[in-house]
Amino acid sequence: MEKQNVRKSDVPEPPDGGYGWVIVFARFLQFGVMVQLIPSYQIIFGPKFDQWDASPTERSSVLAVFMTCMTLISVFVGPLGQASSERVVAFIGSSLQVLGLVTCAFATSTPHLILGFSVLCGLGTGVISINSVFILNKYFRTKVSLAIGLSGALVSVSGLVVPQLLRQLLEVLEIERVILVYSAITAVLAFTGSALFKPIQSYAVISQQHEQENVKKDCNHYFGVTRKFFVKIFTEIEWSLMKSPYFLFVTSANSILMTVFMVEISEIAQVARARSFSAASIANIVTALCSADVFTRFFSGWMMDLGAVRRVFPRPVTALYMINSLVMAILMLGLALAQSVEEVMVLVCLISFANSNTTISYTQILRYS
Repeated sequence: MEKQNVRKSDVPEPPDGGYGWVIVFARFLQFGVMVQLIPSYQIIFGPKFDQWDASPTERSSVLAVFMTCMTLISVFVGPLGQASSERVVAFIGSSLQVLGLVTCAFATSTPHLILGFSVLCGLGTGVISINSVFILNKYFRTKVSLAIGLSGALVSVSGLVVPQLLRQLLEVLEIERVILVYSAITAVLAFTGSALFKPIQSYAVISQQHEQENVKKDCNHYFGVTRKFFVKIFTEIEWSLMKSPYFLFVTSANSILMTVFMVEISEIAQVARARSFSAASIANIVTALCSADVFTRFFSGWMMDLGAVRRVFPRPVTALYMINSLVMAILMLGLALAQSVEEVMVLVCLISFANSNTTISYTQILRYS
């Protein structure tokens, strides 16, 4: 098929605001409820694990596989968006999340929970996470980090509500019904957010429309169209990135770091109980983590958008990412050794700040890779 020539004038300038702020809110609707299951992991899935007396290794493996699936799907999200649209991709990710949670409600063993939460929810969350960053990059140029940070801050606000909601539901409902209620809440919010993902008109969309017309002319039956669709996805993948030691190193390091971070944060309530912290102290620790995340996400996004940082991009951002990753690893080691409530609260706030900087700088690195 003859390749279309791209003219610079065909690609509109990012509005740096306007409907882009609706996209920021839509990202929160899609991402906010689901991602809070990670710090509340033991609250919602603890009763499930207790039903079949799961070992600590089984409990940790579910979250580890979740992070692995979330990372592996990221390479296919961009091409999938090119072959369809960000809105379609958003609905796919949301559907995977809801289907995964419903599967979790009826899980009777760790493998069932891995299928529902780790695989389906992990893939859905990965799709939504990367897809939302892509569309934010189309709506924002100079304020893209601020937009990502603001949406992250909104997500953190939901972290103040979700643990309390789950505890209240568990007092009056069985665990299976609690997960189904949470699935319904996720479905309403995620599908609403997906509907708000209005694709910005760009050459990619125009080119896609032309190619879809050509596909209809060339293929006379369903399987031909399907083959063309998946061929397009794989041809859109930047396979050259897989040959870049820099890209592979940063992506691998980020995957390992985030997996350790998610596992440690998900176990924080369990660790606090093992150290005989009171229920009020545990609630205060979780609240401190979410409150710190609200501020640090917004602050980190604003800081990354400073003109001085953008002018010398990308090397200082790479250095910032590496420094924050190292600091984050040291702080997480300190959290594992902390004994008092005060030490834990200070460390989770510092970890939140380092994690915000690491996440936003990583998205900037991917943007220019």
